[in-house]
Amino acid sequence: MYRMKRRLVALAASAAALSAAPAFALDYGVNIHTGSDATTNSTRAGIMKTRNLKTARMDLWTGDMNAFRDQVNKIRANGGKVEVALQVNFQWDSSCNPDLAGIEQRAYNDTATLVNQTKDIVYDYELLNEVQLRPEIQREVPWNSAGSSTAPYQGKPCVASLTAALKGMSRAIQDIRASSGLPLKVIMGALGRDWGLMTHLKQQGVQWDITGWHIYPRQEQASLLNDTWYGAGGPLAQLASFGKPVRINEFHCGEIYEGAYENQVGMATTEKCLKGLTRHLKELRTQTIANIESIHIYELTDAPSKPVPENRFGMMYNLSQPKVHLYLATAFAGGTLTTAERNEITSRGLLTSAEIDAMRTAAPAPAPAPAPSPAPSPAPAPAPESAQGTAITSSGTIVDAGGATWTVSGGVIYRSGTATVSSNVTLLLYWDHTVYQQNSWGDWWMWVNNGWQATTDPRVAAPAPAPAPAPAPAPSPAPAPAPAPAPADTQAPSVSITSPGNGTSFDRRATFNVTANATDNVGVTQVRFYLNGAQVCTDTAAPYSCTMTLPGRRNSTHTIQVQAQDAAGKVGSATTSVRSR
Repeated sequence: MYRMKRRLVALAASAAALSAAPAFALDYGVNIHTGSDATTNSTRAGIMKTRNLKTARMDLWTGDMNAFRDQVNKIRANGGKVEVALQVNFQWDSSCNPDLAGIEQRAYNDTATLVNQTKDIVYDYELLNEVQLRPEIQREVPWNSAGSSTAPYQGKPCVASLTAALKGMSRAIQDIRASSGLPLKVIMGALGRDWGLMTHLKQQGVQWDITGWHIYPRQEQASLLNDTWYGAGGPLAQLASFGKPVRINEFHCGEIYEGAYENQVGMATTEKCLKGLTRHLKELRTQTIANIESIHIYELTDAPSKPVPENRFGMMYNLSQPKVHLYLATAFAGGTLTTAERNEITSRGLLTSAEIDAMRTAAPAPAPAPAPSPAPSPAPAPAPESAQGTAITSSGTIVDAGGATWTVSGGVIYRSGTATVSSNVTLLLYWDHTVYQQNSWGDWWMWVNNGWQATTDPRVAAPAPAPAPAPAPAPSPAPAPAPAPAPADTQAPSVSITSPGNGTSFDRRATFNVTANATDNVGVTQVRFYLNGAQVCTDTAAPYSCTMTLPGRRNSTHTIQVQAQDAAGKVGSATTSVRSR
């Protein structure tokens, strides 16, 4: 991750007793940044599964999408999930441009590109990363100087440009959530004690669903449960005041920042790190102040190519050399420890065997692997402006402006990229004779996969439907006559959730039944039921239903999604929300 940061060194104090079950359903995860080669991606996913690390936080930008998708899919195949820190172009723009409308629109477009490319495998999107530490923001409002006050952020041009970008990003995710029916969530991250920035962003229209936080506490410092250096009630009370679930999406010991940190077990400062991690994880596990959904340890492996201290935050030296830090995270997550690994923890007095066993017993069962998701597709666009479309038959029709190679054969585009279309032409994309996307002239980022049809459409005064492009050539006939193929399945199933109604309240940990109707022009093959993004049931015959149990969190909102799939792999979905009291 591009980290413009000095990490937060928190304050923490005396340990609380470890109970058999956390106050809230709590997942443990890890930061792993980017996808890699297939072998590395498989190894990482396997480590997460063994250690019961259910979530990963990755970076997402317009880089190697194949490596990213491979890593995410391998984590999902093991029952895990991924949240991402969105790195749109504004991440590297510190100009404080006064064109706020332009900044917001560009951030919206960049975000829509990335989300549409990944919404089939990722639901949780964080807006940038550690915005309080951006150099231009610190010039206007030094980090940890504002507390809960919004006044320092008002009338500041760099804060205004940041706010515009975040607003555009948030709006894009919300719009795609509304159009797709997918349970996409926006994460807005905080660090330090400058809660006033979060309040300012909220007042200016930046909306989010989950509040993120980065914290690196030392062993000897005050408790995260009540340290008033962070404001009244301590940091968790401040986080809870925004009324959102919380994810601690970067967490490790503050000792790593010290020059004396040895990165070697048995050495004094490294052992202090382990003791501090244990103490603070115990407190966070049993606290009842904030609805903490997950804790992501930063990070999975050391990064030797980075400077000190960024090179030594790993729970492993490399993928074949774990540290005791990984064993400790495994214990809290309820994962699998060898006898030798358990002994590394108990011999140091970090945890007892009884505590390790209790956390393993209390750990939620691994989530079932999700069913394969269809590739993402653009949202439907307005009808075309004229009736004079012609199929694209050569790459010369589209002038590449982004370095991508366009291969067009019979009107079928086999690659995506940035294209420039002349001012009197509209580019239309078809799937089975249905217009799915239309652009105006200028630069346009296109999400097209094998099978999309494209036509040029010279604009005329009178709007009219565009003709369908010529179909691709049929395969050579078999020697003997064959039956005519069945009509193409062009429609996704229609889905509705019949019970419970939106906004229904249940007691926490309540068990209830979800029922749904699903229809399709050809036939529904299966209906999948999800609670908070995790698949709970699959039903293959009407009437479709699923029994669910709410988590133990009080006063929280939970998302139910139902997906229906037909034989062609097309998916329709419906979403509703319930509350636990």
